[in-house]
Amino acid sequence: MQISLSNSLLKSSAGMSLMSVIIGMAMMGLLALASANILADTKRAEMTGEVSSFLSQSHTLSIYKTRSLQRIRAILMASANANCPAARMSACLAGTGTSCLLCANPDFVAMPALSSTFTENRIVVRSLASYQRVCTSDSSCGTVRVRVASTSAADTSRGIDAMRRDVEFHIAGAFLGDKSDFSFACTSGGKVVTGIDQASRQAKCEGMRLIGPSNCTSAPVNDLNAGLPTGCATMASIDCPRGIRRIGLMSGQGVCL
Repeated sequence: MQISLSNSLLKSSAGMSLMSVIIGMAMMGLLALASANILADTKRAEMTGEVSSFLSQSHTLSIYKTRSLQRIRAILMASANANCPAARMSACLAGTGTSCLLCANPDFVAMPALSSTFTENRIVVRSLASYQRVCTSDSSCGTVRVRVASTSAADTSRGIDAMRRDVEFHIAGAFLGDKSDFSFACTSGGKVVTGIDQASRQAKCEGMRLIGPSNCTSAPVNDLNAGLPTGCATMASIDCPRGIRRIGLMSGQGVCL
């Protein structure tokens, strides 16, 4: 009886040890699987961040590329046709044209010259630029819309989805149109050009503004602007045998070495 009981206990003890090993191996497998999934998710998040960063950089470069007024104007002039010849388009952009509605674009038109493809570390980004002339009257195409769309290609082998960045900005037609009739001469208001009046095509001018008493007793700067009142002192002359250290607009500000 004692021998039989001992064998029974041995069998029971061996069975429990085998079951423990099986359970332990199963738990280790689950932990390994979970670790693999975490590592894969971490790697995918890292690659997604890298693609997103490269996409943003490429998109920014494409935007700067399309903000060249000279390039945009050259593309617009190259798109001239029988309905909208270059001369009419230029005048319509400047707001002085006729039959400008013939120059309008109902949809955006691709600009291959300003489109780009960027690649880095198996990442491919394509930036497509397009424009649309908006003509709201028969005498003016006052706005040109420019759109830049940048897309990164999907990479199924690394579990990365496609991403996209879009931007649209508007350029006043006057900046792209004919400027031959603009007058940059100051005919009134002063001798300093401060802007351009788009309606009259004339320069906006102002006189030099001085800080100080209006009687000019402390401002010997009348030689810089003939429009100052008469009676102002002339430019101060400073005799510095060894050279001038500092000179100011007002009298007595000159300092010699």
